[in-house]
Amino acid sequence: MAFAFLNILRFPTAANDVAPGMYVDITVTFTPDSLADYDDTIIIDTPAAAAAPAATLAIPLLARRPPPQLTLPQTLDCGVVLAGGKRCKEFAFANHGGAGRFRVVPAQLWPYGLDAAPLEAANIGAFSLSPLLFDLAPGSQAALAVEFAPQGVAQLCEEFVMVCDNCQVKRFRLQGSGSDVAVSLVGIDGRDVDASGDASLWFGEVSPSCAHC
Repeated sequence: MAFAFLNILRFPTAANDVAPGMYVDITVTFTPDSLADYDDTIIIDTPAAAAAPAATLAIPLLARRPPPQLTLPQTLDCGVVLAGGKRCKEFAFANHGGAGRFRVVPAQLWPYGLDAAPLEAANIGAFSLSPLLFDLAPGSQAALAVEFAPQGVAQLCEEFVMVCDNCQVKRFRLQGSGSDVAVSLVGIDGRDVDASGDASLWFGEVSPSCAHC
């Protein structure tokens, strides 16, 4: 589909000849349907003459805007959390490029489940992520809040995509580990205990209904 059109061509002579040192005015109308980058080409044909063969000149026609450049890491690591517990962590980042509007979408809903994608907070496995919509001007900062709530002992990993209004899509990863409490006996009253073997603990002779510490 074409988004650039040549409306008016002004030649220096009525015969549409362009002698050395002369030029042609070309008016280009650009009507994009998004904020993406566009590439097109203007082709100029010159007819064959007695002194020179026919030639074709290709002139690139480009439409660009400075893309956003975010410092958000590719992997958001929530660390180790006890199974059944939760941790909230914020990942701050800055925009060192051009302005942009962003939407965060769970990877399993991109691109065909976009209509069902949430707009405020997304539950992606054991992770909860917000905000999902934000604008970033050049030099501005933002943060993604991630809540990690593992229900078992496992290494967990999920993915989401960040879609920019310039039609660029980047994929990111959420990861964290669910762990359990590990307790081992290492000493009694200053005496080391070998907890790795089957050693018995001798408390001495104790009379019935009495206690010995």
